[in-house]
This record gives sequence, structure tokens and C-alpha cells, in this order.
Amino acid sequence: MLKGGRTDPNFCERSFHADTRGIAAVEFGLLLPVLLLLLGGAVEFSGAVTAGSRATRVAETIGQVVAQTQAALTTEDLTAIIKSAAIVDPDIIVYAKETGKSLETAVDVTVSSIAFNPLPATCTTNCTYEASVVFSEALSGPKRPCGKQSGGAASSPTTLPTNVFSANSILVVDVEVFYKPLMSTFLGTEISFKRSLFFRPRYVDQINYSKNCPGFPVV
Repeated sequence: MLKGGRTDPNFCERSFHADTRGIAAVEFGLLLPVLLLLLGGAVEFSGAVTAGSRATRVAETIGQVVAQTQAALTTEDLTAIIKSAAIVDPDIIVYAKETGKSLETAVDVTVSSIAFNPLPATCTTNCTYEASVVFSEALSGPKRPCGKQSGGAASSPTTLPTNVFSANSILVVDVEVFYKPLMSTFLGTEISFKRSLFFRPRYVDQINYSKNCPGFPVV
């Protein structure tokens, strides 16, 4: 108020500007949960990308080791190689401790040898090939069943991508790693990432195992 009962024309304007501090505080309070959610999403996305890379790294390392073998693998040999996944990827050990799983079940690793035969058997050029499982071993996760493998768009326990069908044989390493997001504490969910990598034997025509499928003698 001014002397003589007159109202200060700038009083309301000054009061309004003074209140903006309270408005800003309210706005920040409303935005904070959104910002935290975005930050958490970025962290989870980064963890998911890393988990995908982990699966590739495990498959690549195990595949390179097995592809260099010359004599038939023993059960002890292949078991030790598959168990090395936890050394290649220490996050498997962390996941096992968090979930109470054993190291063998905290990651799925399947090692398979696949032989290709031309159709007809006398074909030498531009052949069509059929795929047969020589052996498949895993400590956890599905094995490829003995018998024929059909061609498909992707790899599964019973199929192979059509672009890997060719002469001789290949080694297939299927890996599935598990990722437990931070939010899983509240949501009770986990994510898995699968990778299948294919290798040519380095020194022999075909990788053999002491437990080859029927029709494939151990040599």
C-alpha cells in the first residue's frame, strides 16, 4: 500500500516473481522421477549390450580352442573346455552367486560337430548338401540331437543357417548367457542372450569326440 490508501501497481508483479522459486521446486520434484527412470534405462541398456557381447566372446573363445584339436576329444577334455566359460566371462561367476546357480548352469554352452555330405554322393560341383550331427555336448542347455539338421533362417538345436551348408564339416558353438537387470529385484525377471558361431576345423577334416553319434566312428 502507498500513502493515502493507494495500491502499489508493481506489488503483484513482485509477488509473482518471488513465487517462481516455489514453482521451480515443484517442477524439479515432478521431473526427478522421470530423470531417474531415464538414467536407470540407460544403465540397463548398457548392461544388456554388454551381455550380448559376453555371449559372443564365450562362443568365440571356446570355438577357437576346439577347432584346433586334432585327436578325438575325451569327455574330460570337452567338459574342461566348456567349464572355461566362467574364466572367459567372470560375470558368469557373479550371476551364479546372485542366483544360487552352479557355474555349469549359470551359462548354457553347447559344442557340436556337423558333417556335410553332397547330394547325390557323386556330386563334385555346385552340390546340395545335407547336414548330420557328428556329436553334440553340453553341461547345461539343449544338445543338438543325433541325425539330420535342416536348413533355416537361424540356428536352433535342430536347424542351421542355410549359408553354412558346404563341403566337409564345421564346428558349432551355441551359447546363452543370462543377465539380471537392476530392476529384476522388483520385477523378478531376467534376460538371456543367445549366440551361435561357426568354425572350420584347423588341422583335421572333422572334429571327433569319444561319444560320437552312431554312424560316425571315432578316429
